[in-house]
Amino acid sequence: MYVLCHMLPIFMPQSHDSLFLIKLIGVYFIAFSVSHSTVEVIVENLPDRYVDKLLERLSQYIESSPHVQYYTMWSLHVLTLHGPAIKHRSRQLVSVCTSLHKSLTHKHEQLRKM
Repeated sequence: MYVLCHMLPIFMPQSHDSLFLIKLIGVYFIAFSVSHSTVEVIVENLPDRYVDKLLERLSQYIESSPHVQYYTMWSLHVLTLHGPAIKHRSRQLVSVCTSLHKSLTHKHEQLRKM
């Protein structure tokens, strides 16, 4: 079975960190080994065409993962650095942004109860 359709590596200068967006059966999955200090640089160099898929995945990860701070940091950098592109494509990205907002709100409610 052939599942690996596309792989886009983004390598950091002077670093061994990398981000791979891997398209498996029509969905981009994130496989990464990225330190907190390099997330902003990686997101800054991410092409705009991958922002919606990345936000979609981050929304799912925030909802299901115990690593809330890490994925929230990714979300913050994506929204901050790609804000103009997201605003320009707001009609296409409304469901993704709503999903991210819902996930963050739900996780906030869970953490507030602790």
